[in-house]
Amino acid sequence: MNEVAPWINRLKDGDWCVRRSAAEALGKVGDARAVPALVEALEDGDRSVRRSAAVALEKIGERHPDPSLRVALPILRRLSRERSSDSGTYHRALQQIESVTASLKDLPLPAAPVEDGSDPGLRRKS
Repeated sequence: MNEVAPWINRLKDGDWCVRRSAAEALGKVGDARAVPALVEALEDGDRSVRRSAAVALEKIGERHPDPSLRVALPILRRLSRERSSDSGTYHRALQQIESVTASLKDLPLPAAPVEDGSDPGLRRKS
């Protein structure tokens, strides 16, 4: 965890540039231990951090399919439905993670969020 822990800690930094760089670095490292922190970063207040977290999750899925990636699916579904210039990025990450985790039976597929976008099972940052 030597290489991953410092980057995970930086995802909580007060500076959005540091958080974005941390998400990008975690995508390059490609370690599934970063998945929970990257999923949390999908709810970051800064859109570039959210986008970088989605790309990092997609990269992790490409290299190391892991059932823990499935926890990102409800958030990525919601983000990919939003009208923004980043929705394509979220959609690609969603497709990649759905594809690579489809055959993994260790973790049940999370339920899709309700139509109003709320998901009581997920914490949301304000």
